[in-house]
Amino acid sequence: MLPRQYVEELSCVLDDCPPMPMSRVKRFVEEDLNTPLHCIFREFSENPIGSATIAQVHSAVTCSGQYVAVKIQNIQNKKIMRFDVLNMLFVSRLLDRLQVFLPFDHTNILLEYSAQVEI
Repeated sequence: MLPRQYVEELSCVLDDCPPMPMSRVKRFVEEDLNTPLHCIFREFSENPIGSATIAQVHSAVTCSGQYVAVKIQNIQNKKIMRFDVLNMLFVSRLLDRLQVFLPFDHTNILLEYSAQVEI
């Protein structure tokens, strides 16, 4: 629906962001769960599986041996996230004006998201 150069430029909007340092990740998890990391996880990957504007994901093994993915909101990227949402809303509203209809209500989804997620 959009020219290739726009698609290529926007393809990095939500992924491929620099990850938070492990010290910050550890602090956020421990503060959120009110427990030291080593009391919850037997293993916790230093490097995230993925890092995006919204969050990053680490693989971990709980003390009971269950393999899990731990998603941590990437607070350091709030400015980037705000910029991304505003850009997506701009494109979404442009599609509305051009009467390009998708099988879902993209503009209201973005408006709802931006109202519920603190950015």
